[in-house]
Amino acid sequence: MRALYDDLPEDAEEAFLVLEERFREDRDRKAGDNFDPDQYFPADAYLEYMQRCASAAQELQIDFAGGLQVPAIGSLSWDSFRVFQGDLHHYLTTLNIRRSRRDRGFSVKFDATAKSKISHYITQIREIIARMELDDWKREALLYRLNALQEEVDRDRFRFQIFGAFVIEMGGIIGDAAERMEPARKLVDSIAGVIWGTKQAEQTKSLPPPTSPKRIPPPGPRVERKGRGRQTALDDEIPF
Repeated sequence: MRALYDDLPEDAEEAFLVLEERFREDRDRKAGDNFDPDQYFPADAYLEYMQRCASAAQELQIDFAGGLQVPAIGSLSWDSFRVFQGDLHHYLTTLNIRRSRRDRGFSVKFDATAKSKISHYITQIREIIARMELDDWKREALLYRLNALQEEVDRDRFRFQIFGAFVIEMGGIIGDAAERMEPARKLVDSIAGVIWGTKQAEQTKSLPPPTSPKRIPPPGPRVERKGRGRQTALDDEIPF
């Protein structure tokens, strides 16, 4: 049971998305893969899933918490579940769009070269941590964040908060060992440099192409009229 709630993201919307997926997997495991809702409906497993989703949304103060209506056990049916599922999918779509847009603003897409560089820096940091004299819990905490950082590098887009979490953990744990961690700090700076360079290149590519400034057309030609000397084309329009 506790495994469902372990290692949740700090962000409430992210946490709900993770929990809903875990609740759904647990529901399917309990209900079984193959059943015909016209013949048999595993109401207990589905009611538990619905109650968990509604409770999680309320606890995390998700803005749609009040919109998830869980029917009473006596009135639960496949049709009433599908109504609940339709509402939930509407909200999940909204959350996933928000997450995608937020992640894009605070993330970068590494090419193979950048991924290789950062992975190399991570390996070197891991070797430094392994050689240092640290309490076991400190070493494990740093390695946990470092492993999470490596997993993030392997994703399609690298999120800044994962790197930030490692930097904060490293700064908080090291303390008096700051001098001995100086080589690792330089490697962290190198990782930050790759992130910054990639983000700058990405933003430059997304900028619209420069437009040519508008030019003011030259004045019209002057026209000569016999008997009245030189005058402009505008003079022709004056009725006297």
